[in-house]
Amino acid sequence: MKYLQAAKDHGIELVGITEHHDVSWIDELRHAASRLHMRLLPGFEVETQEGIHVLCLFDLKTPVWRLEETLALVGLSRARRDAAKSTEIRSELPFGDLIRKVQEDCDGICIAAHVTSTKGVLSTLQGGARADCWKTPELLATHVPVAVEKITHDGTKRILANEDDHFRRERRLAYVLTSDARDPDSIGTASVWIKMQEPSVEGLRQAFLDPDSRISFEDPHAARVAGEILSIGWEGGFLDGQSIGLSPELSCLIGSKGTGKSTVIESLRWAFDLPSPPPGDASDLLANAIRPGSKVMVRLRTSAPAASHTIERTMPHAPVVRDAIGVVVPELAPRSLLTLRVFSQKQLYDTAQSVQGRLELVDEFAREALSDIRTAERKLLGSLEAGARALREELGRIDHWEEQLAELPGLEQWRRRFAEAGFEDRLRERRALDREQARLTALDAAVLQRLRGLDRLREETPPPTVAQAAAEWPNLDLLGDAENAVNAATTAFAVAIDALHDDLAAARERLAATQAAWSARRAARQADFDAALRALQTSMPEVDPERYLDVERRIEALIPLQGELRASRQRVLQARAARRGSIAELADLRARRFRARDAAAEQLTRATDGDVRVRVRYQADRSGLLDSLRRRKTGVRNAALEAMISHPDFTPAELARRVRERQVTGSFGLPDGQAATLERELTEDDLLAIEIEDLCDEATVELDVGPAGSKMYRPLSELSPGQKSTAVLLLTLLSGSEPLLIDQPEDDLDNRFVYDDVVQRLRSAKRRRQLLVATHNANIPVLGDAEQIVVLDAVPSDPARGEVRAHGPIDDREVRTAAEQILEGGETAFRRRREKYGW
Repeated sequence: MKYLQAAKDHGIELVGITEHHDVSWIDELRHAASRLHMRLLPGFEVETQEGIHVLCLFDLKTPVWRLEETLALVGLSRARRDAAKSTEIRSELPFGDLIRKVQEDCDGICIAAHVTSTKGVLSTLQGGARADCWKTPELLATHVPVAVEKITHDGTKRILANEDDHFRRERRLAYVLTSDARDPDSIGTASVWIKMQEPSVEGLRQAFLDPDSRISFEDPHAARVAGEILSIGWEGGFLDGQSIGLSPELSCLIGSKGTGKSTVIESLRWAFDLPSPPPGDASDLLANAIRPGSKVMVRLRTSAPAASHTIERTMPHAPVVRDAIGVVVPELAPRSLLTLRVFSQKQLYDTAQSVQGRLELVDEFAREALSDIRTAERKLLGSLEAGARALREELGRIDHWEEQLAELPGLEQWRRRFAEAGFEDRLRERRALDREQARLTALDAAVLQRLRGLDRLREETPPPTVAQAAAEWPNLDLLGDAENAVNAATTAFAVAIDALHDDLAAARERLAATQAAWSARRAARQADFDAALRALQTSMPEVDPERYLDVERRIEALIPLQGELRASRQRVLQARAARRGSIAELADLRARRFRARDAAAEQLTRATDGDVRVRVRYQADRSGLLDSLRRRKTGVRNAALEAMISHPDFTPAELARRVRERQVTGSFGLPDGQAATLERELTEDDLLAIEIEDLCDEATVELDVGPAGSKMYRPLSELSPGQKSTAVLLLTLLSGSEPLLIDQPEDDLDNRFVYDDVVQRLRSAKRRRQLLVATHNANIPVLGDAEQIVVLDAVPSDPARGEVRAHGPIDDREVRTAAEQILEGGETAFRRRREKYGW
């Protein structure tokens, strides 16, 4: 009981406890395991004829008498064991025969115990006998003390890694990490995660036959940083009433054409409100499969923070997100909960053809490294755009003031003519009176503004509402003091407002009296002004005295604008200097982005073991800038634009600088006439946009098409459609951690690469991300060791509807039978799988 409790405390769900050729304690331990809701695989440990220790495990309900019978069959009968004076007695069978006897005749499974220490298969024997035992075909698993990569002895490490030619096995052994405990305190100090449909000897056998997919020394969930789709269901439409649960690893949808495989993929895309594929493909399929009023329901689990949600979408409405208890959460959008990457049929090929699509594959792989760079770039671009708006406004003011000040030289010329005619001396007082008039008007406006401010203050600051005192309040006296203080302050406030209002009203009355007195004085002088004007008009009939006064008023209004214009020009100079610094910072960020992409490309190449070679060329894709320049309709020929942006010295910022300074001629290989056209046609608005244009990096992808043992890379442009799609899929499986959905990838793939490359990458990728693949190719679900295979079929009574005929892992016999009937082109895959399952 102490052993089992210790295992449970360590989170162990399935335990195998063995003793040397002794099973007398098993029923008692099995009963204790049942009480703890644990599962116990009964068994024993034996020593072979050569002295090698072997663990033998059996199904959960195997009776003790059957275990005793097995011990007798390997030469360890009860009588022999009772007669032995030592517990260290050996079986009569050699290593290979014992394993075959236990596994083929007694329905057990064998594990070579503590392989690297005393009585282990690699430490007990020497020479050829050691290698022969190690290469026993029926041996499927061995116990190791640590992960293979942590083994310190080079020779042993090479054997375990299947790199020693003398010890090389056709099928690599499965390695089981256990505590090999001999007391309760040490149990659970080491454990292993094993994937099984159910805890049984058969489940162990399948795991040992496919250890890369089914055995892990680390918690498989710890490698998953993204959330996962738990299930999808339908109400109405082609899959009405159906629900499909998905594995967090690899799920495959299989079925004949028209049974709903693509419908499942496109339903998820639609529920998450992701962009639709090109019209005429999956979008038409979705329209036929989900009709008005049909609903799609997707349950999902997020990882950070861990939470469950349901997305519901009814045609033709927008999706709705509900929390774990079904309450609508309107502020959440499906894509904020979980990011999906979806490839409809033929989209792998489309991505291979797309310059942007190839770059996005690299960016997905470099997402973490690019995150801070992109944040800084967005912030800097926002700052540059705000600066551009301010600069445009400043330049607009300069244009406006320059337009007004253009009148000043003419006005100055008129002033000189009037001075020569004597107008300035005679009308000096009149000009002074005009300025006084303007001053009095401004003073009155200032007082009126303050009066209106007081009125608004009265309206916006009502007296506080005082609550009715309650007799039961324990601190009524203190509350009374507080209310009295507020009432006193409110009264003082009102009195102060009234006093200020009275003072301002009195001031305005004095101003009115002053204005009246001033007007009387002006009126008294008006007769003299009129007489002087008549005399001037008599002596100089071609000159209008009123025009003189208007000129003087205009000059006085324009003179201050000269100072404003100088200040504005200075602000523009400062803004342009700051902008140049920001553009240099932007260029540095984009260079850092390239370096992150370049590093990611190297990592991608290594991660594919060189099957795909990825490179990134710095700012090599200039098609976006070319399109931008064409849209501006400058009149420059396309050939000249293409040559300009391809010039080694060209940058968007340098082009903008040279256009502003009229220095394009002789630059970037442009003909003089084309350069002059560019200088003339590009506006400041154009230049502000052009100088921050992004010259995109370009990702090039090459596939190794050489024979085994040699490398022969060819670029995508020289590959077949299937080879192009294969290269893209291999990179897609490595890029990102979010759920990946692919509809019939084999339609796009080169068959040569499906098993050797694609399936192997699927098996690796499913450890860290959820995969959902609709397929006809047997290699993908069978050799990919799909954790969930969903068999779709048409409803027999209604071919216009689909249903889930079977679902489960490939271990499930019903699923396996359906897979044999449905999957195309999978003869090799099934032949290999038959060897594994013994079909």
